[in-house]
Amino acid sequence: MLLDKDIIELGSISEEELKTAIDALERIDWLNSKYDRHKWDPSLLEGRQLMFPCLLSPPNQRQYEGDEKYLSDVFMDISSNIRDRIFPDWKIIRAEVAGLGSDKKVLPHKDIRWFHEHSKRIHVPIVTNDECFNIFEDREYHFVEANIYEINNRIVHCARNSGKSLRIHLIMDVISPELYREGIEDDKFFIITQEP
Repeated sequence: MLLDKDIIELGSISEEELKTAIDALERIDWLNSKYDRHKWDPSLLEGRQLMFPCLLSPPNQRQYEGDEKYLSDVFMDISSNIRDRIFPDWKIIRAEVAGLGSDKKVLPHKDIRWFHEHSKRIHVPIVTNDECFNIFEDREYHFVEANIYEINNRIVHCARNSGKSLRIHLIMDVISPELYREGIEDDKFFIITQEP
């Protein structure tokens, strides 16, 4: 959903949620190539990703076992808590944990689909360092660990990790019940609404 600013800070997750999330992340080897991001999207090639079971998740990313299931359950609980606190009655349509290694970047891009235009994109840094930045056009922001941010993903944005440690964010999209119904009934979620 297009904001009139780059980011809005919405609060933070609890210390207990942050600790539980970090403990769950330690069970996963983020350098394993099976977590490579979307190979079809060049802007995201250097990132790592594990999507969670939501409406817009690919079918192969809705069922997990072992440590991946535990991680998915922990992060979906945190996502649901955020939604219940900040966006009651809204639907989580997409959620993932996204990693960006040392000296890696997400290239400049805009999110161009109907669901991007009508949902709110939320970022929660779980692990970060002082050299991680989210950039909107030419404006840089360092996202603080455990804070909840709504971002403007409809303008050119990117990210970089110039630090020596991994950066991991919980990323989720939430949508109002009315727009959720419209997206389902009219099959609109993946319609392209803006030029890349």
